[in-house]
Amino acid sequence: MSIARVLVADSSLLVRDRLIAALLDGLGKAHIEGAWSHDEAIERHDSFAPHVILLDVRLSPGLLADLVSRPARPGAAQSRIVVLASDWASYASHCLAAGAVDVIDIPLGHL
Repeated sequence: MSIARVLVADSSLLVRDRLIAALLDGLGKAHIEGAWSHDEAIERHDSFAPHVILLDVRLSPGLLADLVSRPARPGAAQSRIVVLASDWASYASHCLAAGAVDVIDIPLGHL
């Protein structure tokens, strides 16, 4: 079994670091990278081919659609995108319709 590759895309360094630490603690062996901007998330998607992307919905308008529409790297599966939102009800249906596999409500101040 291959080591999980996870991309955490969030403009907040604190949130990215806390999510990465929690993932490493929970997953043990994993290759986790962070992205802080739209362009960096696209670049990491193309070069890193993550299995899962944790995406802050506020990072960039249109990023979810851009990631969903990008082809997977040859030999790699399409990334599964989980959207992180502090106002779940406002984003859930739109994000799921756009291709996210889940939307997780992250209360402000809890990361």
